[in-house]
Amino acid sequence: MMETNEALIEKSGSQLKFIVDGYPNIYLFDEKYYDFSQVDFNELFEIHHFGDFIYKILQSGKELKKVSKDVCIDFIENRNNQYFLKEKGIKMPKNFNFSNTNLNLPFVAFLNQKSGIRLLQNGNEIEKYDANSVVNTCLISENNISNDLKEKKKDDIVEAIEKDPLSIFKVGLNYDNKQITIESIFSNQRLPIDTLELIGNLDSDNFSLELNKKPYIIKQNGKLKFQLDIKKLDGWNNYGSFIDFNKICERHLKNVKSIFGKQFIENSFKPDWRVIVGLGTDSVYETGITLHHVYGFPYIPASAIKGITNHYAQDCGYKEKESTKGTYESIFGTTEKQGKITFFDAMPLTPPKIKPDIMNVHYPDYYGEGKAPTDTQNPNPIFFLTVEDTEFQFILGCKDKESDESKDLLKTAFEWMKKALSDKGIGAKTAVGYGYFSET
Repeated sequence: MMETNEALIEKSGSQLKFIVDGYPNIYLFDEKYYDFSQVDFNELFEIHHFGDFIYKILQSGKELKKVSKDVCIDFIENRNNQYFLKEKGIKMPKNFNFSNTNLNLPFVAFLNQKSGIRLLQNGNEIEKYDANSVVNTCLISENNISNDLKEKKKDDIVEAIEKDPLSIFKVGLNYDNKQITIESIFSNQRLPIDTLELIGNLDSDNFSLELNKKPYIIKQNGKLKFQLDIKKLDGWNNYGSFIDFNKICERHLKNVKSIFGKQFIENSFKPDWRVIVGLGTDSVYETGITLHHVYGFPYIPASAIKGITNHYAQDCGYKEKESTKGTYESIFGTTEKQGKITFFDAMPLTPPKIKPDIMNVHYPDYYGEGKAPTDTQNPNPIFFLTVEDTEFQFILGCKDKESDESKDLLKTAFEWMKKALSDKGIGAKTAVGYGYFSET
């Protein structure tokens, strides 16, 4: 804020000191900046200043002349990452460090071309970078090395990339964007370089994005290979502070009620051990997992629940028996008519706890190349993700109008689903104990 005060001027050695009420630390500057030859130091001066910076002095209504062309008080302006004196339009050298300055306050600029430009603010001289100081860094890989670097024959960068094309290189630059240092780093996440620089090692709060859009990569036999980051994913429950699992399930149930009224059954089930749904889905890894397309957390699709219930009913003979055939067809439908029971996605009531697991192929050459299964072959561990210690909300709805018959049909479908979950299991690897649920 520009202010005007009346004050006396005291001469102190080779400098003049301005004594202004409320500004005891007013800036001192060289006497040669103003022409004091015709002033009376016993009379008050009119001081126009911006904080501690004086930009105009008057006495008896007359402005003191500025006699030095080498000194000015001006603002610094950033124009496309290049700094200029705002009024004079003079371009500042690139080696000035403006990181700890306030561009809303003026600077005192000494423009002597022989000794180089000096800048001060609040009485402190603005630091200049040394030519060998790293002031910025950039990441370079084989895929994004620019033609400009190649044309300039940056042999150390090009040679480093040629020696280790799987790595990313952190290049240190000075104030003039000249290379000072080069450091090889291996990033396990192959993201675009600008994205990698932006997010660093931050974890995503959407598990689907973390798993599929930031795939984990390792070096193996001179090649890159996608592999689950077991240490990071073990016990994962970071799904974002904005996700409230209870509210999602409440909203899910409210939508069911709006469609079916009282014609629904809802209860929660919990896996006895672990569950894996979607093991064979497409993935950059060798295994997959079914994740919600919006929230990114694991859930159990309605198609999987209906499918396992149907399999259970068929295994029990309900499709063929005369006493249960009509009930089976009413629940699941036929080629001529639609079933009356609607199965809904099972949503987690609590944050799903991710637990990595492993299946070990002991004879990879036998399965992959048809060779004899000998003990000389190295086991090939394959990692996959499961969910444990997580409650899920299961809901069934009936399309018929409310009646004793529709209620019985809904109860039967629920009992078949309950038995399917407890006796057959759902998802992959049920033969070795995965996917079995108990009602809670």
